[in-house]
Amino acid sequence: MAQKPLRSITFPGLSDVYTVPEGGSGGNISSVNGQTGAVKTSWYFEVTGSVASPTTTQTVEQIVAAQAAGFAPICKAVLSDFNGLPATLPALLISNMACVFGGIGSISGDTFYLTVMIDGAGNLTAKTDDVAAKGDIPKALKNPNALNIKIGNTTTSYDGSAAKTVEIPDGGTGKDGITPTIGENGNWYLGDEDTGKPSRGATGPQGAPGPQGETGPHGPQGPAGVTPDIKIGTVTTLPAGSAATASMGGTAAQPTLNLGIPKGANGDNANVTKDAVVGALGFTPIGADDVPVKKVNGATGEVKSTFYVTITIAEDESISADKTLEEIYTAYEKGYAVYAKTADSPQIIVPLTIAVHSGNDYAVVFNGAVTFGDTTEYAISNDGSGWTIYAKDIAFKDNIPTIPTALKNPYSLNIKIGDTTTSYDGSAAKTVEIPNGVPSVTTADNGKILRVVNGAWAAVEIANANGGSF
Repeated sequence: MAQKPLRSITFPGLSDVYTVPEGGSGGNISSVNGQTGAVKTSWYFEVTGSVASPTTTQTVEQIVAAQAAGFAPICKAVLSDFNGLPATLPALLISNMACVFGGIGSISGDTFYLTVMIDGAGNLTAKTDDVAAKGDIPKALKNPNALNIKIGNTTTSYDGSAAKTVEIPDGGTGKDGITPTIGENGNWYLGDEDTGKPSRGATGPQGAPGPQGETGPHGPQGPAGVTPDIKIGTVTTLPAGSAATASMGGTAAQPTLNLGIPKGANGDNANVTKDAVVGALGFTPIGADDVPVKKVNGATGEVKSTFYVTITIAEDESISADKTLEEIYTAYEKGYAVYAKTADSPQIIVPLTIAVHSGNDYAVVFNGAVTFGDTTEYAISNDGSGWTIYAKDIAFKDNIPTIPTALKNPYSLNIKIGDTTTSYDGSAAKTVEIPNGVPSVTTADNGKILRVVNGAWAAVEIANANGGSF
C-alpha cells in the first residue's frame, strides 16, 4: 500500500510533536528517536548484588548515549538488602564523568533514601540512609543538674524545664567606701594607708613593627614596538604526495610568508565502499530486514518519549528556561516524560512532580535529590512569577549526633554574696544561700546595733552592757 503524504499536528504552545498521514492516522513510521523495530520509551541501567557490593555490566558511556538518543534512563536495582525487591530510581545527574540515580522509599514504616552512582572509570557505588523526621530532634533539654538558690529558709530549684523567678530582698544602702588616691611615692592609698601597690603597671613588651610604606611611583613608559605587516610571498604547487612547505622572508617590520602546497591525488580509480556511503550520509540506509514501527501509544509519525526543559543560571544569578510554562504543561498533558536539566555541566536532572493549570495560569515543580558526598535536594519551580531553584542538604539519622543528657553552659552564672562568689554552669548541682535582708536604717538609728528580735533582724539600743552605755 502506498505511503500517504504526512502533515503536522501541533498543540498550543508546542512545536510539532509528531506527524500523521493526511486523511487519517494509518501508515507506518520509519523510526522513533532514530530506532527501528521494537521501541522502548525508557532505558534501564540494571544493578544487582547488595548496597555494600553492587554489580552491573553497563557503563557510563551507554547511559549518556541512551539519554542523548531521547530515552529516559532509569536504574533498576535488585539488591539483597531489600529482600530482592526491585527499586526503580530516576536519573538525577548524567555526564561523562559520572551518572547518579536516586529515590526515596519506605519499608515497615521507616523512610529511606537510596542512591546508585557509577563514574567514568566504571566504579559502582550504592548508599542508603534513613531519612530524618522533624520529631527526631528535641526542641528543649531539661538540665539534670539543677541550680538551687536558698534565701533564708526558702530554697528555689531551677533546671530549665520551666521559667522561674527568684526574688532577692533589697539589702539596703551600704555606707560610702574610701576613694583610692595616688601618693607621692606612686602607690595607691586608701585614706592615709599605703597599700604598697604601684599605680603604674609594669612595662609591656615591645610593640609589633609598623605597616609597610606606600608603593613608589611608576617608571616612565617604554618606546612603542614595531607592528609587523605580514604579506604573502610566493605560492608554489608541489607534486601530489609531497609535504607542504612554509618559509619566512623580508624584514621584521615587513615579513613575507612563502608557501608550497602539494597537488591532490588523482581520483580516477576511487573505490566506493559501504563505510564510505554511511560516513557520507551520516546514517545507515534501511534494509529489507528492518521492521518499521507502526504506532507508539497510539501515535504515528516522529514520536518523542522524553521532553527536556533546559534551565540556565546567568552570571547575575537570574534564572531562565528554554520552554514556556504552557509548553511544559502541554507536554505533560500529552503523556511525555518531562524533566528539567541544568545547562552547565555536570547536569542536574530532576523529574516533573507537580503541574497545574487554570485558565491562562500555569505552575510547575521539578523535584529530586542528588548525592555527591552529601545528598542535596533540588526543587526547580515556576508559579508564573519566575523561576526559582531551591537546594538544601538532606539530613539523615546518621547525621544527627548523640544527644547528651546534660549540657554544660559555656557562659556561667556567678553569684557574689559579700566576699564569696559561687559559679554555676549546669555541669553540677549547686546551692546558693542568700541571708535574709537587714532592716533599713536612718541617722536616727546611729549608735544602735543589729539584733535578732522575734526571728528577724532589727536595729535596737542596749541601755547597759557591763556598765557601758550604747
